[in-house]
Amino acid sequence: MNLKSMLICSAAALATASFLSTDAQAQEQTEQSAAQQNSSASDGRDIIVTARRRDESIVNVPVSVTVASGEQLRSANITNMAEIGRIAPAVRTYPVQGRSTTTSFVIRGQVETSGLPTTDPAVGIYFADAVQTRPQGSGKLFYDLASIQVVSGPQGTLFGRNHTGGAVLIQPELPRLGEVGGYVQGIYGNYDRREVQGALNVPLGEKIALRLAGNLTRRDGWLRNLHTGNLLGTDHTDSFRASLLLEPSDAFRNVTIVDGYKGHGQDGGLAIIAANPGIDTAQNPYAARLFEYNQQLLNPRRVSQFTDRPTKSSNYGVTNTSTIDLDGTTVKNIFSYREVKSDDTADSGMPSNLLISGVVTSARQFTDELQVSGKTFDDKLDYIAGAYFFWEDALSTTYNSVFASPFLINPRSRAKNESKSLFAQSDYHVTDQFSLTAGARYTIDNRWVQQFSQSQTGAVALNQIASKTFRKPTWTLSVNYKPNPDTLFYVTNRRGYRSGGFNGGATSVATFTEVKPEIVTDYEIGFKAQGRLGDVRYRTSMSAFHSDYEDVQRNVLAVVNGLSARTLFNAAKARINGAQAELFVSPARAIELNGFVSYTDAKYKEFNDLTQPGVIPPYALVPKWSYRISGRVILPAPENVGEVSLQADYVYTSSAIRQDRIPFPGEVIPGYGLLSGRVTFDRIGGSNFRLAVFGTNLTNKTYYTVVQAFYNLAPFGGTSGGLLGEPRTYGVELGYRF
Repeated sequence: MNLKSMLICSAAALATASFLSTDAQAQEQTEQSAAQQNSSASDGRDIIVTARRRDESIVNVPVSVTVASGEQLRSANITNMAEIGRIAPAVRTYPVQGRSTTTSFVIRGQVETSGLPTTDPAVGIYFADAVQTRPQGSGKLFYDLASIQVVSGPQGTLFGRNHTGGAVLIQPELPRLGEVGGYVQGIYGNYDRREVQGALNVPLGEKIALRLAGNLTRRDGWLRNLHTGNLLGTDHTDSFRASLLLEPSDAFRNVTIVDGYKGHGQDGGLAIIAANPGIDTAQNPYAARLFEYNQQLLNPRRVSQFTDRPTKSSNYGVTNTSTIDLDGTTVKNIFSYREVKSDDTADSGMPSNLLISGVVTSARQFTDELQVSGKTFDDKLDYIAGAYFFWEDALSTTYNSVFASPFLINPRSRAKNESKSLFAQSDYHVTDQFSLTAGARYTIDNRWVQQFSQSQTGAVALNQIASKTFRKPTWTLSVNYKPNPDTLFYVTNRRGYRSGGFNGGATSVATFTEVKPEIVTDYEIGFKAQGRLGDVRYRTSMSAFHSDYEDVQRNVLAVVNGLSARTLFNAAKARINGAQAELFVSPARAIELNGFVSYTDAKYKEFNDLTQPGVIPPYALVPKWSYRISGRVILPAPENVGEVSLQADYVYTSSAIRQDRIPFPGEVIPGYGLLSGRVTFDRIGGSNFRLAVFGTNLTNKTYYTVVQAFYNLAPFGGTSGGLLGEPRTYGVELGYRF
């Protein structure tokens, strides 16, 4: 769809919205009120979260959780999964293997970098309460959302899969009975960004409602590949969502969500940030790598690489949630089915054909979770218990070409994964101020893997089948004290685990290793409060934690039979200490200030890597510091004119080591800070129109989201490359709510 067609669609949607607005004015305030209930501290209301699988005030939850409403995501210019670290402490995202369509989360020092189906991620992504195990294509879920919640620490009790780092909960807006409403917005920005987004809620009778939502994005590239002459960093995505609500009685509610995404583009470029003079051959001369390095010093946003790093992905799913109220006992069932596919290409970052790598991934998953919850013992005991089932069939194939040789499979992983568990958790209120939390889960994980690889000559180097069953109990214990309804002190102890697996990067029998499950035992002390000091509204959350980490699963990149290969093994024991704090202050209705700070100190106590015997390396991919400073000011204006607000955000994250070894030159990801801003003119002239001007990375900072550790990989390596982050982007947004 071209720009002209997109603008015509926007105009048609705006015209439809204007026609419907006559009947919709009455419920606009109702919609806004409902949205405020899900928002964070930018209003005076309580925040309702689902971090423990039920609706609770955030100040009652003895868990570190950050929440942002859909409106707050828009105000912070957050448009995809990789940007969540800009609003949540102790969170950093990385493109897995340098591929921007596949995002890996790091929370509280828990890292997973392979993106392969033979192991599990450390952080779970949940859409409408159902897990999406493989993150390919999940980045464009950020439209028509009720909230995003980031839950920190081991999730070994209430959430479907066991996760050692945390969970990201994406809650879409759901249909509402008896209402016609929605919104439409269009964006135009630099690099010819064109985006149309909208949603429509319509009743289909007294007991049925339908909500349709979608997003179309087109953007040209922001990075020139001098070798091919093409632009990199393009974005061409289509997303849709259809939600149906059935509520035939007060005792029964059913929501079905069908969602889809499809996109393609040219991935960001790999800028050379160091060249190794020790690798110098006729096919890979040091002088050529040094020349490219010097060229990028002159202009870092121009690269010269052999391929344009084409990428495409798709993600389709259906989720059904049924809730039955049986006289105070709630029975809920969450079913989901999802298919994801991706096809990505990367290279060494050089104009010569040194190394080209393509990864094709496909996965199907099915999940079902049954929950029973309620209160008993004169409402002193809140409980939830249930059973969970997960099934996945996934295939990941890597095609490598070295020095223009024919593409060989190196490697291919087929995995069938199954997880079954029983869980229960309860809160017992000893008094109105003092309560105890106890939860437990027992999980059985079955993993079947077929691993195949070809040697450099095309001969079969590996063709193995393996299977393994892993069993682990996990738990949560917490002591909670509330001196008043708006203050909470808590101490928790949690055990989380990540299933064992196999090395999906193996290219030989020697590297096809099995790994045991990871175990994380976490201790956390926290404080939450909200209220007023005179006319000043505030909300704060603080916590400190210590984690004992055993049988740490680690990938280390090495050269096997002349090709790069990933080794996977239980490398280490580690301890992770950290603290984080969030604060919101509103000294007046027109002024809002908020921010966070986090500190993470992760160190290995033992490390067993035969490629570097006796060495205890730095802990990879975990920055020590991150912080955010944000402010919003509403300018004085008559009510019939509208509301004009200004918002600015500055987010900083410190440096991190790329890989678990003493870093070679260029293998440290530098720290960076990004400034963004937004000016919004809402309710223009008393109407439902909104106009905004926005920008991200306003200082045009050159930074790297991750670096590729090829510095010492002979014979085709010899460089360290940084995957460039996006430059200054800006645009104008026009929206209408009806």
